[in-house]
Amino acid sequence: MSTKHVNKEMSDVSRHILDVAAIHFAEKGFAGARVDEISAEAGISKSSIYYRVGDKEALYHGVIVHMVSSMLEVTRDRVQKVSDAREKLDVFIQTTADFVLSCPHFSPIMMREIASGGANMSTETLTAMGKLKDYLHEILQEGTAQGVFRQVDSGLVHLVIGGAVNFFAASTPIRDKLIQLSDEHECKCLLIEKEAVVNEISEFVYRAVKADR
Repeated sequence: MSTKHVNKEMSDVSRHILDVAAIHFAEKGFAGARVDEISAEAGISKSSIYYRVGDKEALYHGVIVHMVSSMLEVTRDRVQKVSDAREKLDVFIQTTADFVLSCPHFSPIMMREIASGGANMSTETLTAMGKLKDYLHEILQEGTAQGVFRQVDSGLVHLVIGGAVNFFAASTPIRDKLIQLSDEHECKCLLIEKEAVVNEISEFVYRAVKADR
């Protein structure tokens, strides 16, 4: 079932419904989440949820599409402010990291879908995700035309970026537990700053795609 009113002009009520639904899907997965519980926490009747967004399947797809579309919108806005291909790639990676790390529900939902082989992903959801990959492809092609990047598989580059950022975000609770069990020296090794991670990912990707001079 396609989602209703899920775009950047959606009402505050619809956005609130999706925000609450995201918490439940992240914590319990698609199968474990209940519309009754989402309705109770959101303070909005089930009938209103069904009217504004749709059933549980539509809620789930709406959550992912809204998150991915928001990420793409912010990414495009930031990337358009720079002209250098290398800087555009850095901005793409930085924005991806900023979004994923500031949206605690994104990685748990994505990791569940990866583990299940995308069992609950609709064509609409996959299309929204594909637009992010396509935008990265545009940046890489622009860099190739400028002689900054070599010809590469943009799908693999997107996997490297998304995989690294999502794994870093999803593994935070595990690192926190390891820190509690570690001595002072080991703690310093586990205390990884976001900025350092993003810089390392950017440098790693750039070295992989830069043109041979």
